[in-house]
Amino acid sequence: MHIYETLFSLEGENLEMNIAESISFSDGGKRLEIAIKDGILFSDGTPLEPSDVAFSLNRWAENNANALSLLGDSRFSYDESSVFVASAEPLYNIVYLMSSGTSLAVISKEEALLENKYLLLDEITGSGPYVLSSLEPGISCTLEKNENYRSKDDVFFDRIEFLSVSDSNMRRSGLERGEYDFITEVMSEDISSLEESEDVVLLQGEESESIVLVYNKKKGIAAEKPFRQMVSLLIDKSHVMNAIYGKYGWRADSAYMEKQQTSFVFSGDPYYEKNIEKAIEIRDEYGYENEKVRILVSNLSNLDKAALVIKQSLEEIGLSVEIEVLDWTGFLSRRNDEGSFDLFISAFSTVALPQMKQYLNPSYAGWLEDEYLASLVEEMNRAGDLASLSQIWEKAQRYLWENCYVTVCGHYSTINAQRSSIDGVIISEGNRFYSASSDS
Repeated sequence: MHIYETLFSLEGENLEMNIAESISFSDGGKRLEIAIKDGILFSDGTPLEPSDVAFSLNRWAENNANALSLLGDSRFSYDESSVFVASAEPLYNIVYLMSSGTSLAVISKEEALLENKYLLLDEITGSGPYVLSSLEPGISCTLEKNENYRSKDDVFFDRIEFLSVSDSNMRRSGLERGEYDFITEVMSEDISSLEESEDVVLLQGEESESIVLVYNKKKGIAAEKPFRQMVSLLIDKSHVMNAIYGKYGWRADSAYMEKQQTSFVFSGDPYYEKNIEKAIEIRDEYGYENEKVRILVSNLSNLDKAALVIKQSLEEIGLSVEIEVLDWTGFLSRRNDEGSFDLFISAFSTVALPQMKQYLNPSYAGWLEDEYLASLVEEMNRAGDLASLSQIWEKAQRYLWENCYVTVCGHYSTINAQRSSIDGVIISEGNRFYSASSDS
């Protein structure tokens, strides 16, 4: 979001125009036209044209399952000032997809897209406030100010360096020493000491992520619904959340969406509360005693501690548990191997609409393939307003709970911290520093 720009940004429930000048729907929402601002340059100095936007959106659509379900065979076209698309069904929801942090439709150069239609781009050229200077995957990333950015005078920092520091103690001590200006995911045990420092400011946002157990529905014992239900009944979700975050900043709840998203939050999960007696009944009926369960997890921000809590719960009724702990980069790669795990533990960011949750996508690790659920997702994609979408989602949520395709343990409000000299960081859809400044 620092290097590339989107057509617009979702700020709360409002769309703020970025590359787009305006948007309009016609033909009952089946046709979308997006006017493009004049005078925008890519970081290499070349003009950003409607053709770049159309090519970017088509590449995005072909690699985004939710977008494909909305568009079908329709694709974006362009003229000298706009891009547009027409579909057989209403497209109202596509603007939320384009501007959501988990599936951003970023705009790149047509030339780069033609050469790498489906692969990672070799040329990292956007129109955002920064350009990529260096990258060591899983270690660090350095950005330099984009001198061709249309509002470059509003960009304070010439250089931003992101560091991946999985150890929470190192993050906290580095902030206190002034080695870091901003840190993410402050642990609850560090809150009291940081609150006492005049050089540090704590920043707490709304619920921003959920902790989820994603079962392997494609291969192995977790492909069986009774097994997933048994596992969900064995786990004390509050203990899982406490193991990761300590006493503060989280809420144990099985709703897939965060509490501020009131239109999409429902209760009534029949397999959420811990119930050892019912779990044992399932174990005995289906012969799961001594079954080996493989848990995959990253060592990022105490997620591995949650795995230990789950291991203990499963071993209480005689299951055998094997935990594989990897760094984040290794975890991302390993979870795509259908033969490597029965369940994995991960955090998932807030999305604008429930059908945008990654683990509902059949191609995402966990491989949730269900014709009835797919039909409900299709209905949500075609909904003309949020009220209609909410009614469909309630039906889908209860169906998901009954099948235990994933287990949502709870939600947390990310607590970040920064040096008191820093101001203007946007704590929304990730942490955005392009509007930040410093008095030092």
